[in-house]
Amino acid sequence: MSKRKKMAEKSLQEIWEGKDYCSCFGCGPENIYGLKIRSFWNGKEGVCRWQAKPYHNGIQGILNGGIIATLIDCHSFWTGLAAMYQDQGIPFGKGEPIKMVTGSMTVRYLRPIPVEAEIELKARLIKIGGRSRVVACSVNVAGKEHAQGEVTLVLV
Repeated sequence: MSKRKKMAEKSLQEIWEGKDYCSCFGCGPENIYGLKIRSFWNGKEGVCRWQAKPYHNGIQGILNGGIIATLIDCHSFWTGLAAMYQDQGIPFGKGEPIKMVTGSMTVRYLRPIPVEAEIELKARLIKIGGRSRVVACSVNVAGKEHAQGEVTLVLV
């Protein structure tokens, strides 16, 4: 039987609810001012679909670059966390919480993202170090890549 699983109905953030990270601006379901991204793990990659609001503009009609970086950071974090639970054979969110933080991040902006576009983020684990994990993330609109990120997560 394959380790790959269908996307859960509940997002990773909803499964984790009530624990650390729930107040994060980008991904915390408890942050009333936040972006409230919802990441799903399918056993191989993390997938997130998100819709900006008009006030997420950089220049008129174009999504702010800092918002894009936040989406990459948060979605990569949840992907790395889900992969770590899977690698340890523990159901996501069960047992002693695994705690990680972003150690570094690079972002490449390839083309502007219209603020009204639905965004799809796809992330996957690309490297495992002693206390670190590296996740690659692509930001897509209508099947075209608009930004790329690489996030190094560090266990704390």
